[in-house]
Amino acid sequence: MITKILQYYRGFVRARIVSHSPERFLNLCRNHQIILQDLVYRDGYYECQMDLKDFQRIRPIAHKSHTRLFILKKCGFPFFLYRNRHRKVTYISCALFVIVLYVMSLFIWDIQFEGNQKYTDDVLMTFLHSQGYVQGMKVHNVVCEDLEKAIRNEYEDINWVSARIDGTRLVVKIKENTGILEIEEKNYEEGDLIADKDGVVVSVITRKGTPMVHKGDTVSVGDVLVAGTLEILDDSGGVMAQHRVQADADIILERTYEYNDYIPATYIERNYIKERKHYFIQFFDYRFQIFPVEKKENTEIITTKNQCHLFSNFYIPVYYGSCQERIYEETEKSYTETEAKQLCERNLQYYFKNLKKLGVEIIQNNVTIKWDVNGCTANGTIVVHEKAGKLSQEQQVEETMKANEYH
Repeated sequence: MITKILQYYRGFVRARIVSHSPERFLNLCRNHQIILQDLVYRDGYYECQMDLKDFQRIRPIAHKSHTRLFILKKCGFPFFLYRNRHRKVTYISCALFVIVLYVMSLFIWDIQFEGNQKYTDDVLMTFLHSQGYVQGMKVHNVVCEDLEKAIRNEYEDINWVSARIDGTRLVVKIKENTGILEIEEKNYEEGDLIADKDGVVVSVITRKGTPMVHKGDTVSVGDVLVAGTLEILDDSGGVMAQHRVQADADIILERTYEYNDYIPATYIERNYIKERKHYFIQFFDYRFQIFPVEKKENTEIITTKNQCHLFSNFYIPVYYGSCQERIYEETEKSYTETEAKQLCERNLQYYFKNLKKLGVEIIQNNVTIKWDVNGCTANGTIVVHEKAGKLSQEQQVEETMKANEYH
């Protein structure tokens, strides 16, 4: 494939060799290192293919061997230029096209997000615009490290961000916290385990440190659950020494959540009565559309826009798409008591599902669902068991030795 491309670029001819002594002509070509390709014999003469530069060198050899050459076919880029030498507009257009492509390659024309689930593309795009990262900005103004830091500082539940420039695209990959938040524990040499939520202690399993609370105790945020202190006792039971360590324990608290939900008795239902679809082409921010679509009352407009690209990573500011106009009528309807209670129950189960994703064990459900003429109300409390405790880093202290005095 590459050989054919190079051959087309250099140019080649298909020629007929008419000679009384073709062997002499072929030997002279060989001595002068002129390559004859696809050489065939037919009806008393030879046909071959040769590069343009070799054909330009072959005239003295043909004259010496009394050989006549007839050109059957001319192919290649040099002949193309010669045939179109008077088409200056074509060459100028090609040159302008190359210049435009080069200029466009200096800008970012598309911003894409990958891995986002909680935060939509529109939310992230709005934040990037507030930071000055917009479509049409120069490539050399994009600082990927600063963009990554800005996203991590703005959204606490985004663990990892990677931004890179791919052609004329800015690709931002993120990883969000899903389910239980896994926090990398720092390897502190010492520290207490403190409460990060209020509740009643259900169980304490201590692996390292001194427990400060027991089953049935009520704790508040900031209370020390397990002290990062190990006491060394002597034979008489007195404290001989204390060492500071990193506290480690599994502590379960019983907590109570308030739950409130309301489903109104009436709701609005949309009935679509007419749909129309219009197509458009957009260059930068200028849209060309035969039938413009305007936002009207009781009208829903769904726009689908696609961006053109020359290669997989070379996007250009040219868009095409459609606007779907949907006209609807609003009708007020009412829930039955059964339907409203089912909706409340569905919302409650969804709330339970999210709690279980966070590792919470539901012990008691005290939520009651009531119906009246205005709607359905779900109120009550939910008793749960969940893990508690976080490490509290303290300034390192020197080990203190407390010796008992014997009298």
